[in-house]
Amino acid sequence: MKKILGILKAKMWLTLGVLIIVGGGVTYFALRSSGPQRQLLKAEIRDVVQVVTVTGSVKAASTIDLEFLTSGRVVSRPRAVGKEVRRGEVLMALDTRDTDIQIAKAKAALEGSQAKLDQLKAGATPETIRQLQNAVSASLAGALLALDTAITKADKALVTLRADVFLQNNAVRADFFLSPDSTVANAEKQKVAAEAAVLELHELRNGVTVDPADQAQLEKVLKRVPTLFDSVRVVLVTSSDLLRRVISPVIPQSTINTYLTDIATVRSEFDTSMISLANAISAIQSAKDALRVKQEPPRQDDLDILAAGVNSAEADLALWEKQKSDTVLVAPVDGVLTDLKYEIGEIARVNAIAASMISSGGVEIEVNVPEVDIAKVAVGNPVAITLDALPGEKFFGKVIHIDPAETVVDGVTSYKVKISFDARDPRIKTGTTANLDIETLHRSRVLTLPQFAVVESDSGTFVRKLVNGQATEIPVSLGIRSSDGYVEVLSGVNEGEEVLNAGLKTN
Repeated sequence: MKKILGILKAKMWLTLGVLIIVGGGVTYFALRSSGPQRQLLKAEIRDVVQVVTVTGSVKAASTIDLEFLTSGRVVSRPRAVGKEVRRGEVLMALDTRDTDIQIAKAKAALEGSQAKLDQLKAGATPETIRQLQNAVSASLAGALLALDTAITKADKALVTLRADVFLQNNAVRADFFLSPDSTVANAEKQKVAAEAAVLELHELRNGVTVDPADQAQLEKVLKRVPTLFDSVRVVLVTSSDLLRRVISPVIPQSTINTYLTDIATVRSEFDTSMISLANAISAIQSAKDALRVKQEPPRQDDLDILAAGVNSAEADLALWEKQKSDTVLVAPVDGVLTDLKYEIGEIARVNAIAASMISSGGVEIEVNVPEVDIAKVAVGNPVAITLDALPGEKFFGKVIHIDPAETVVDGVTSYKVKISFDARDPRIKTGTTANLDIETLHRSRVLTLPQFAVVESDSGTFVRKLVNGQATEIPVSLGIRSSDGYVEVLSGVNEGEEVLNAGLKTN
């Protein structure tokens, strides 16, 4: 009996241990799964299709009234009233000369914008780099020439000072009869400093050439020389002040005035040479900066700006091409042309009936499109159709008419739109409920992100990227949104970059 109880106790403790281990594992994984979740989404190239989804009903085909979406002079009406027409045949056309000019300008602007973007991506050509390197060499040679001129003017200034103001020992002339005050003492010290500075300038100049091997040494010299030249400028200013104080019994005032004129002349020439030297030194930095910019890879900000310019030019071209397409009135379905309202040479008006026809299809779909979506819909848009009466089958058609006047039902504004079937099918009966996906826009091979990667708020539209482990908001510009949950990205993100899923917590 005791043996049996021992076995039971051992089994009980074993079971309890297993439960503790399993429970601990469950708790660990539960806590782990409740931590921060960071799902990364990649920006990819794909086709984007914008779709308006609505529900309508099949009606018996009626007279279709066609209108121009733009005004203009009628230049062509190739089909006669009473004749059968096929879908897509031109019934009437307006003058497009002005629009053609705008399209040509838009194409040129697009090509220019694309060329600038391509050029920036490609970087500078070897020839451009050589030209910029030559520009740096030329700027160094120009600076060396300006330095030579400045040294010559400094030499001339010292010669004039020795002749008019100072003795051989750099003391102020005794016949000026100036009291030995601090101004005189400063002038004599400044003259000594200027002589030493000019001597050093000559030594520095003799140590450099325009040879590329001397470029670093020349740039070092050019940084040093402004301080040395400043010693010459200071003694010129002080000497002019001394001469104005001279009242000598042995030197006529006219002679003093001549000395003042001499110093003013050399000082003006010296100052001019200093300006030229400063400009030449600045030109070196400008040339080096231009070379550096071309040698470095393009900045993303610059690429984004030019890419936005390309997108804008594409939009302008699309707008003008759309306006040109609006100048042509085509048969939306097969049928019989019953009326043409304008003769050649007359001015067609916007939203006025220009032609009428009867569809030979037998049935069409009538649907009310909400006002928030009607601006996306245009005549000719392809439509995917499913019918409740024929489940599992898909039909196709096109938008053939959009009512210009709104329809208000229970306070809700919508616009009546008619859709024709691409092919006749005797099984399609009037009164059948039709579910429609109107393809309003299609863009091929554009950069996209899932819509739940984008955050839209009062502060702007942005995505979140991981930068050094931290979620950072990056502004983005968006294009159209597709029906499958993707959105076109115009700027802010590059192909292959990963962003955080905005629908999950990141902290």
